[in-house]
Amino acid sequence: MSSFLVQIVASNIPNCFGYLSSTQSFPSDASNSFGVFCLTSPTDGKLSVVVQVFGTRPPFAFIHLNAAFMKLHGIQESEQVMLHNVNSVNFCDCIEIMPASLDDWNIIQSTAFVIEEIFLDQIRVVQKGMRFVLNVFDNLSVNFQVISIIPENIGDAPVIVSTTTQVLVVPWEEKKDSKTSQSSSIDFVDSRKFTSNLIDDFVGNFEEKFSRVLPDSLGPKNLNDQFAVPTVIVLDKDPYVKPCVVSLYSPLIDSPCYAIKLAAIKGVNQELDQLQETLERRKGHCWISESVRKMGLKDAMQVKIHPVTKNLINITYLLTEVYDLQEGDQSVLIDSLKNLFATAFIHSPIVMSMNGLYLTIPVKIDGKIRSTQINIQPNFKKISLPYDEKTCFYFWPNGVKMAFEFLSSQTTTQIAENRSSSKIIDENFGSQQHDYVNLAYQEEILTNINEDLIPRFCNQLTDIRILITGSKSSGKTALLFKLAQQFFEHELTIFSTFVNLAEWKGKTDSIEKMLNEKLQILKSRKPSILFIDNLDFLNVHLDDEERKKFVDKIYRKIARTLLSNNDIGVIAFGSGLA
Repeated sequence: MSSFLVQIVASNIPNCFGYLSSTQSFPSDASNSFGVFCLTSPTDGKLSVVVQVFGTRPPFAFIHLNAAFMKLHGIQESEQVMLHNVNSVNFCDCIEIMPASLDDWNIIQSTAFVIEEIFLDQIRVVQKGMRFVLNVFDNLSVNFQVISIIPENIGDAPVIVSTTTQVLVVPWEEKKDSKTSQSSSIDFVDSRKFTSNLIDDFVGNFEEKFSRVLPDSLGPKNLNDQFAVPTVIVLDKDPYVKPCVVSLYSPLIDSPCYAIKLAAIKGVNQELDQLQETLERRKGHCWISESVRKMGLKDAMQVKIHPVTKNLINITYLLTEVYDLQEGDQSVLIDSLKNLFATAFIHSPIVMSMNGLYLTIPVKIDGKIRSTQINIQPNFKKISLPYDEKTCFYFWPNGVKMAFEFLSSQTTTQIAENRSSSKIIDENFGSQQHDYVNLAYQEEILTNINEDLIPRFCNQLTDIRILITGSKSSGKTALLFKLAQQFFEHELTIFSTFVNLAEWKGKTDSIEKMLNEKLQILKSRKPSILFIDNLDFLNVHLDDEERKKFVDKIYRKIARTLLSNNDIGVIAFGSGLA
């Protein structure tokens, strides 16, 4: 049934759906979706409205529509219309709707209804420019118009709004002639508007949870390009529609970002589907965007994710760029911001802490163009509301006229020195690839550890303190690498690091320092394992009594350091200890 003629019946139904019937009486069983149809006038063709239609028992002679919806489109009672079946309707990521008049806007402002929460109950198929009505009370409705749809390449085609679609309510604005922006500000041209009501859109219910950072190597390679704003993605059975502002807390950071429950957006794209499969295998992990990693979070670190309340959110219309930028580089920064957020999966304000946000842009240093990381911070001089270290700030380069103030608080030399400071490499040792040959005895050890020891260790039922000895060329080094890889491949992605005691040179106390540096990395990534090779590096036959005392002192320091961290597993290898 591709096209057919029906007669309009005005109804008091509280939605913008159409209901088909064979009589003028409203159907009692019209609960099955019959499809998406375009309503057109059979005579002049001026009418063209897309409606999701419900119906159960054809043939149909009447269609029941909301009376306010009919009035909005100039549809008359008893008028005859043609219904044309729309075969292909795509889903959309985001839509913006605007109240049709100032009166409609005032109704929204004066009621407690959250438009985004009642939207799907009353309309699900829309197209750009479409007008529709939402009922907020029994005798009170608000007229809207669809301003924009993302992806933008959909054009004027009808789309389906689902639970994964971000619905943004744009404040009503009287149409005016466009004017040139003042030279003191930079206009980011976009249909989005930024108001205090937008805060409500990103404050939602989020149950506090602890999670572990998924190793970057296990996440989809191109996912960071879609999440320009700081984002954490978790696996959850209870999805919600919009990204929610949360705070990430660990010993290294306490900073706001966006949280997305992945179950809510399954089927959006290949990278996110791949990530969902990974998180289902790697229990208790979360994915963080590159901008969060730049704050200090690393692979396998434990992090607490907890909600941010509305009173802790402040709006900043100005950003301060803490860097010595030349005049030409300022425009590069502005263009980078625009491009960054024009292609982002989440079309949302930037959320940042008092410490701001780090961006990597090409700038000219010593006459050469280099990719340089710069820090963008809220401009505190322009913020009137009180704030403290717990406050998070909103800034949206797509929405309003923004101004930048460029400060010379750091010189290029200082920044270069800060970045060149030595850092301990904290890559997961088990993620390294190797090509060692498998030996028969290794398989038995690996199987026993995988089936018994690892589950008990992960459930905190046992500590791991293992010494494995073997002669030279026995394959113990290969076993070490394979064990580390096996721990990494476990669903908890057990973090490990490696130290070769044979490389130690220096004073007695320095061996404690070397081990403590490794243990410090492991403390924030539990469950975790320290692999030690050549534990017998000083275990030689000694005739010199003084030399023997020195060696005993070294091993006592090693034992004291390892035993004081009994919640971290230790697997040591050596040729044998006397």
